[in-house]
Amino acid sequence: SRGHYERRPLDVAMSRKFLDNLVESYDYNRMYFMKSDVDDFVAEYGDTLGERGEAGEVGAAYVVYDRFMERLGERRALVTELLASSMTFTAAESVPTERHKEPWAATDAEMRERWRLGVKFELLRGRLEGEKGEDPAKAVVTHYDSLFDNYKQFDSGDVLQNFLSALCRVYDPHTDYFAAAKEENFTIGMRLSLFGI
Repeated sequence: SRGHYERRPLDVAMSRKFLDNLVESYDYNRMYFMKSDVDDFVAEYGDTLGERGEAGEVGAAYVVYDRFMERLGERRALVTELLASSMTFTAAESVPTERHKEPWAATDAEMRERWRLGVKFELLRGRLEGEKGEDPAKAVVTHYDSLFDNYKQFDSGDVLQNFLSALCRVYDPHTDYFAAAKEENFTIGMRLSLFGI
């Protein structure tokens, strides 16, 4: 709020944008969090996240991450369940291409339908694009297992980096916060050189 050229304070409007950015950093396409999750986050942090962040209070980062991991585990189990059912490709169905503009799923049935259509789309795409003899269902499972494993490996620094990046994007959508290790890797990548062993 002091260093940015617009000098916008982290008021209620900025706090809400900060929270939106944090939630979207985990679930941009609204496939994991339920409306009730987002409502909980808004009730607890919506008006005060900026103020709390300025005071060094970062508990929201871990609350959102923990809830995301809970939902990610549930969705991964749902994918396995859906793939075990028989899916046909005869019905005229469609999948929204801009799901981030859709409302958050309010019920389990609504979320289940999103995932049914999403998994069906991934299976169909796998059949059309995959190698001959390759099992599209196995590729879908592998994708979600890898996603879960990647997020499970987040340490407190990764969670904090995500939180601070959400804050940075309140002021500029193209700005992220890099923790020291990530910044070093980014710099090495930009230089295309590495010194030392």
